[in-house]
Amino acid sequence: MIAFRFEALRIGRLGCSLALASMLLIPQSNEVWANSTNAHFHCALLAALILSLPSAPAAAKSSFLKYLLLAICGLSGVPANVLAPLFLVRAWQDRSVETSIQAVIITTTALLQLGLLFTQDFETGARTLEFDPMLAGSIFFAQLVLGPGHIFDQMGDTALRAFRNGETLRYLFAVLGFAPFVALFLFSRSVPKSAMYFLFSSLFLASIGVIAALGDKTQMISAGYASGRYFYIPVICLALACSVNIQARRLTPLWLIVACWFLTIFSAFLLVIAVYLRRIDRRLAGLVYSVCIVLFLRSIPVPATGPAWSDALAEAGCATETVEIWPRDWQMPNPREC
Repeated sequence: MIAFRFEALRIGRLGCSLALASMLLIPQSNEVWANSTNAHFHCALLAALILSLPSAPAAAKSSFLKYLLLAICGLSGVPANVLAPLFLVRAWQDRSVETSIQAVIITTTALLQLGLLFTQDFETGARTLEFDPMLAGSIFFAQLVLGPGHIFDQMGDTALRAFRNGETLRYLFAVLGFAPFVALFLFSRSVPKSAMYFLFSSLFLASIGVIAALGDKTQMISAGYASGRYFYIPVICLALACSVNIQARRLTPLWLIVACWFLTIFSAFLLVIAVYLRRIDRRLAGLVYSVCIVLFLRSIPVPATGPAWSDALAEAGCATETVEIWPRDWQMPNPREC
């Protein structure tokens, strides 16, 4: 966003600050926050940003930088490659050399990823590659709607029990989970296309998070930020899609609503007062936004620490059946056959 100027993304200064603050302040598990363990998710965000930038001459220096970054993203793992269909759609729509080259790059890395999985017989271990729309909608509701508002502790377990025990509530959660995507789709039809690209990037990445999640997928309804690594980037993409709409429609109050929601629930209360008093302007928006950040500082996670796996395995040798690994206090069976 800094290198290519946020104006090119059609998100404006306020939208850019929202996106940057979201990257730091959206609740995250300490397994992910401020470390490179899940760098492939951050590469997926970079790919979504490249997808949404306006096209430039194919031989421009900025274009070559985007090609290089996109290749790195595609080689980082599955998430960025999930966006390959969107790059193909963009290339078909724009009919420009630059977007066509981007589509070729990400399609090539996606095929390489599929080839790698094929050589491993698509062995996924504890990952069950399934997608139940009803369950996915409920997970989206928990992770994309409840999650950014810091209310998992109050509602996560309740939502899981309701999902398991009530057929009607399952439908309700599913509707609420897909509602942000449907609403933004309807809003985004008459604004710059970058809103749609961010929206569908969020949907694709959230969906692959559900499909490829480890273990019992229903636990993601109540797992809170422990499952946040799968939904951290989709939430940011939703914030960016909102920012494009807000900038295009000049909806300062709506921008403030989004900012408050993605940062902390308490500041939404301040927003209601501001809206009621008809006193919302840029200065007030900045003030409330600052309050959001100050209140949020108390809940910033601490990066996880612990021994490197290779060092821990070497030190354990054959002496123990389990090995202490990163993150700290985690264990794994000793794989050595002695």
